[in-house]
Amino acid sequence: MTKQEMEELLPKVSFTFVPSTQEIGIIRRGESGYIPSGKFSLRHPLLEVDSLNRMFNVTKAQASAMSAGSILGWDVPAADPRNYDDRGLLIEQKTPKTPKTPERGNWMDKLPEDVANRLGNCCSKREDIRTLVDVKWAYMCQTGKQAEGFTKEDALVSILDLLDSNGQSFDLSKAEYDSLKHDTVISEAPVGASLDKEVEKLLPEWCYVYVPSTRGLGIIQRGEKGCQEAKLFTHPSPLAPSGKTTGELLARQKNEQLGVSPAQAAAMSAGSMFGWDCPAADPRAYDVYGRLKKSKTARDRSDREAGRPAHRRKENPQR
Repeated sequence: MTKQEMEELLPKVSFTFVPSTQEIGIIRRGESGYIPSGKFSLRHPLLEVDSLNRMFNVTKAQASAMSAGSILGWDVPAADPRNYDDRGLLIEQKTPKTPKTPERGNWMDKLPEDVANRLGNCCSKREDIRTLVDVKWAYMCQTGKQAEGFTKEDALVSILDLLDSNGQSFDLSKAEYDSLKHDTVISEAPVGASLDKEVEKLLPEWCYVYVPSTRGLGIIQRGEKGCQEAKLFTHPSPLAPSGKTTGELLARQKNEQLGVSPAQAAAMSAGSMFGWDCPAADPRAYDVYGRLKKSKTARDRSDREAGRPAHRRKENPQR
């Protein structure tokens, strides 16, 4: 993007929220970093930022491009607002991104597209491990590693190390480990077997959640127990939140960018902790703010405690 294009496509100033200092920053076109605005401890900083940008006729695409330019430089593609959609999200390029890994080989070209994308985005599923191991082992055999004494267990260890470097640790049972290092399949039910098909359609494939124990963000995979650490947003990373409030705000912001609603995020969190067959794992059990809806029994109980008449269904009079 040339200087003339930058002046035509980008505003002179825009506003952004800075999680590390919990303040609103002012970004000037062509300058690195931001200028503190002096506004701290806002209840809804993202809404305040959107309001300020609208006052200055700054679109969400322009705001995202200004933020990228102030951090990465104004000559990068991310500083061009034409690379963002109306929501301010980066438009996915047609060319698939190459997964970042210290060991790049042709074996990754043989991976199914969905498995390769999850590996590149550090959100692989447990069921991806078998595919990764099989493809890796086939590549090792083709390159003569088997003749040198390598076994399929070496391929398995290599994949587990790769996933661990992506911040994903899978606790495999002895049966699972033995099955992966050989060519047998154990007859254990998958983790998400109890997930209702109708509910599964309402849940995202994965989402972010704030984890108080690590003071950072975690990644919840649909149908899997617990969450995996998101190293990019966990201490000592500079992008890690400074506390619970900013952590929950950051998780909500990242989920919004993924198209995950508060109700879906709350259901994913409940399912990962209490099981995917519990009523709380259904996003329909939550309101638009991600709060659990009260059942009729709970409403009647609260009415009795407050001295109000309980809500009762009208019965048809009998003849």
